[in-house]
Amino acid sequence: MYILRTVIAAVICLAAVIFDYKTTKIPNKFIFPVIILSFIISLICYPLINTGFSVLFVVLLFFFGMTGWMGLGDIKLLMALSLIGTWKMGLFTFALSSIYLMIFGFLVSPYETGFYAKKMLNRFKLKKEPLYKKSTKYKFAPFITLGALSYSIIFDPAGPIHFEVFGGFL
Repeated sequence: MYILRTVIAAVICLAAVIFDYKTTKIPNKFIFPVIILSFIISLICYPLINTGFSVLFVVLLFFFGMTGWMGLGDIKLLMALSLIGTWKMGLFTFALSSIYLMIFGFLVSPYETGFYAKKMLNRFKLKKEPLYKKSTKYKFAPFITLGALSYSIIFDPAGPIHFEVFGGFL
């Protein structure tokens, strides 16, 4: 199941990267059937409790997407990944891809990334501060792909370099 799940996730992510690179959008015609297929695979392959947690994580991702921090196509891609590989894959992919994007942003333009990180944290605290200059928008799908592959190789219990995070708590 590990290899099948990893290959499906990689194909989905690579297609999303191509769409994101060409049009800066991940089209609904592509991602909605993927989410439905991922949900069906989750129902068939995992216990119902895992599917329930994955659906809960998907709902939380949707509400997070409404804050405007990232595009809804990227949120839907994370939804599909969390359904196809349990909520742990979605959570770790989201965390790792965010870290990879921050590192990339600091390498490309450290001042601008720090400025917008501070502004976004104030937005998270519900302080409505205007962003005085236009921000650089990065394509997030490549970082999601890198995060998903990192999870599959390092953190997945069936992965080749399984790394016990938090002593098996997760």
